[in-house]
Amino acid sequence: MKSAGVDAGDLSEAYLKVEQMFPLVSFERPSDPTALPEWADAVAFEKKVAAADWACREPRLDKIVSAATDDLQKFTTTNTARITRVADGWKAMPSLAQTLRTTVKTTPAK
Repeated sequence: MKSAGVDAGDLSEAYLKVEQMFPLVSFERPSDPTALPEWADAVAFEKKVAAADWACREPRLDKIVSAATDDLQKFTTTNTARITRVADGWKAMPSLAQTLRTTVKTTPAK
């Protein structure tokens, strides 16, 4: 991490720093943290940390996937229905998020 310009001793510390950079969300009233000025810097830092993490892991990817192939196939076979439900949930996220944005904008604050 440090060689990539991220002041963290390991990935866990780096991701704690990423989390701390994002602006706090208020649940007292509707808000959009993506509109806050801190958001862009937090996203850029998160991408920097992710790139550093990938640079470290990528050279070992083929070896790791090869070693795990049998276990991954067994997991996939055993959990096909669950995997499908999760994938379907992720596919539905954009429209659900849009629905929530519309609902929040049209719901009067209390």
